[in-house]
Amino acid sequence: MFVALAINAGQQLCGNGMLASYSTLIYQRTFSNTDTIFLINAIYGMLSILFTMSCTLLVDRLGRRKILLIGAAGQGISLLVISIIGATTPENPDKTRPYGVGIAVASLFHVFAVFYKPSWGATVWVYTSEIFSTDVRAHAVAMASQTQSVVSTILNQFFPLFLAKCGFYTFFFFSGLNVFLFLGTWL
Repeated sequence: MFVALAINAGQQLCGNGMLASYSTLIYQRTFSNTDTIFLINAIYGMLSILFTMSCTLLVDRLGRRKILLIGAAGQGISLLVISIIGATTPENPDKTRPYGVGIAVASLFHVFAVFYKPSWGATVWVYTSEIFSTDVRAHAVAMASQTQSVVSTILNQFFPLFLAKCGFYTFFFFSGLNVFLFLGTWL
């Protein structure tokens, strides 16, 4: 049960929940045009479906643990690079970053999705449904998936304040959480 609770919490702690809920706030730090932000979010949503479906091709070929390790490593690295780019680039007078930085950040969030969707996005559900015996599966999966809601609610409460106060340094935090997810999966 502890493993199921931990990986379901990890699914939210890796940073995808904040991207799904607050991508517009994040992109406003790099783009001044709202149409550009809407287009990036639409592309992200469309590609997310494809990336999630890739789990069906990978989960039995690579194995659950290996997919989770690759996912956590890729997520952590992409968030680390986003942090470095965003934190080291000076702001424009309108409080955004240069357009090229916006493109880099948006591209790296798409790279994040490439790693997240088939691993911590989909494999967590597969693994959670497989590890329990039939007599407790329904209750155990329900409790584990409820963990996602609890963690997501907590993160969604503090993320806007965290982003407002710390800016791109926020993503160092989520990159570090992915290091813990990697180590926890490894051990």
